[in-house]
Amino acid sequence: MKTRSVLSIAWAAVLFPAIAVAQEGMDPAGPQHAALMKRAGTYETTSRFSMPGMPGDETKGTATIKAACAGKFLLEENAGTMMGSPFTGIRLLGYNNGTKEYEATWVYSESTAFLSLRGKSDDDGKTLRLKGDVVEAGETMTLHVHYSFESDDKIVVKLYGGDPASKDTPVLEEVYTRKK
Repeated sequence: MKTRSVLSIAWAAVLFPAIAVAQEGMDPAGPQHAALMKRAGTYETTSRFSMPGMPGDETKGTATIKAACAGKFLLEENAGTMMGSPFTGIRLLGYNNGTKEYEATWVYSESTAFLSLRGKSDDDGKTLRLKGDVVEAGETMTLHVHYSFESDDKIVVKLYGGDPASKDTPVLEEVYTRKK
C-alpha cells in the first residue's frame, strides 16, 4: 500500500508539471492559425474533374469546415458526386509551428488511401502550395495541391496529378462559396 502511494506521488510530480506546461501553450496557435480559422463555415462547392483524353465532369456538393483542436486545425467534411458516384471526404489542414509548413491530410469514401500533404505559402497564407504522395493500387503518385483563399467567402482548391501531360492543368478544381 505504501509503495502504491509513493508511486502515485512520483507520477503526479512528473505528470502535473508536463500537463501544466502543455496547458500554458508550449505550441500556441499563431497568426497562420488565426487566418485559417476565418475559413470555418458552411460552403457550397462546384468541382471540375478532368483527366487527359477524357471529357470533364462538373458537379455540385457541400462542405462544412470547422475549427478543431483549440483553433490549430481546420476539419472539413465534404460530400458530392464525382463521375456519377456519390462520395464523402474528410480533410484536415493546419500550420506546423515546428516545420514552418502547412500540412494537410485528405481521405475519401472511394479510397482506403491517405493523401498527406505539406508545403508553404509565399504570400502570408493567401495561397498554399502543398505536395504529397498517395499510394493507390500499389502505385505511388505525387500530387500537388494549391489552396487559394480568394476572399472570406471563396476558396479555390486545385489538385494537379502525377501525369506530366497535366502539369499545368488541374485534374480537380474545387470552388467553395460560403453559404449566407
